[in-house]
Amino acid sequence: MDEFDHYRAEMNEKLLGSNHLGIKRFFALDTQAYEDGALDKRT
Repeated sequence: MDEFDHYRAEMNEKLLGSNHLGIKRFFALDTQAYEDGALDKRT
């Protein structure tokens, strides 16, 4: 699991470092979806 977490963190850095607007927007949306109150608990 540690190996997967390391790989995922490394790839996230590469993706965000690419300055691709679509990727940045997706990551922002994904982050906002998990904030408290963004979705109800059932969802």
